[in-house]
Amino acid sequence: MPQGSNENSTADEANQMSDSDQSSEGSDGDDDDVFDLPVEEIKKNNAKRGPRASVSAEAFGNWNKKEEFKAPFYAKSEELTTSLRSRLSQAFMFSNLNPNELEIVLGAMQKFDFQPGSMVINEGDDGDNLYVVETGKLKCTKRFQPD
Repeated sequence: MPQGSNENSTADEANQMSDSDQSSEGSDGDDDDVFDLPVEEIKKNNAKRGPRASVSAEAFGNWNKKEEFKAPFYAKSEELTTSLRSRLSQAFMFSNLNPNELEIVLGAMQKFDFQPGSMVINEGDDGDNLYVVETGKLKCTKRFQPD
């Protein structure tokens, strides 16, 4: 049976790796620790798991060109940019950005004005926006379905 064609391929690969590790040990004086992989346990776990359900990856070709990402840019006042920079510096998810990366994020942000009582986010909507509240208050609620 070809290698990798059944659920025992991981165990077969582990045996091969273990064999090659042992044969490549030299007498260079290094005291490397060599541990045997638990082959029987790997075989048992693979038998429980069954075959892989699916594998997917994005394909690129003439019909789907991989392109460099170009962040959008929306002009805004220097006052608003300074205010946003101050707010984002307080958020953990932006704390590791370098100054250039932070400028890209700031440039890609848009200003939206909402009227009192209007809905900003509806439960179940895609979470593809980040809102920074400059002024005002938001009321957040959760809808519960009756049992």
